[in-house]
Amino acid sequence: MPSYLPVVLLVLLLILRKDFTARSDRPSIAQGVRVLIGLEREQALSIIKQHGRSSLAHFCLLPDKSYYFSPTGKTAIAYVAKGRGASTLGDPIGAAEDLKDAIIGYKEFCDRNNWYPAFDRTLPDNLDLYSVNSGRFGRSSLGLF
Repeated sequence: MPSYLPVVLLVLLLILRKDFTARSDRPSIAQGVRVLIGLEREQALSIIKQHGRSSLAHFCLLPDKSYYFSPTGKTAIAYVAKGRGASTLGDPIGAAEDLKDAIIGYKEFCDRNNWYPAFDRTLPDNLDLYSVNSGRFGRSSLGLF
């Protein structure tokens, strides 16, 4: 008598796959093209040169980083997405008047990609811009709620 269990499990796995996989584990074609020709990194470099004020700013240029840019394009958030989380090192870098909109936009971006955003090693003068989850990761990480 044949067993249908493997077939049933495979069908369930295919149906439930989107619930267990971040939507953007694979970058879009447009994002891939921008990365290949260096447009995102060049835009981030320009913003970092103009607005980077922490010693962590230049870590945003490491090759493992992807970038979220605010709707105005004046602020960059460098992140690393792994599984269901998107981690950033330091605050968003950009014009002070654009930081709040950048954080809100980044949270929405993470929601669309089914990620939990987290900021690590942020400056204390920007803490009021974050909607803070009560959990702590390490010494100074903020999980956006």
